[in-house]
Amino acid sequence: MTTLNENMNLNDLHIAATEETPEVLLSAQTGKSYLKGRSLPENAFEFYRPIISWAKLYVEQRGVALDITLCFDYLNSSSSRFLFEMLHALDQSPESASYIVRWQTDPDDELMIEKGEELQRLLKMKVEII
Repeated sequence: MTTLNENMNLNDLHIAATEETPEVLLSAQTGKSYLKGRSLPENAFEFYRPIISWAKLYVEQRGVALDITLCFDYLNSSSSRFLFEMLHALDQSPESASYIVRWQTDPDDELMIEKGEELQRLLKMKVEII
């Protein structure tokens, strides 16, 4: 896993998927990023803490277009809370209008579609449901 270094410079963040956590790739270089898989970690705060920190630092240091795809097979309520915290941090950027969130889900998964629609209502960033 690559994360923030001691000088608080922004690096790419990669976390491999497990049975309980999604794969995470957040690219400081290109802005092309994703989280995909199942998200039901035993401690959602511990799992999402470096992701939220990365998002805050991205806004501070980069301010360039971000294209993030979110594709979850399952997302528990605590994961939803911290995912929203990460997206909210990105949404605070003056450049957030150039950011895009692609909420990728099965067309028959009504619950995940509703979660994507909720993000559309709560964020200034563009949220596409795919």
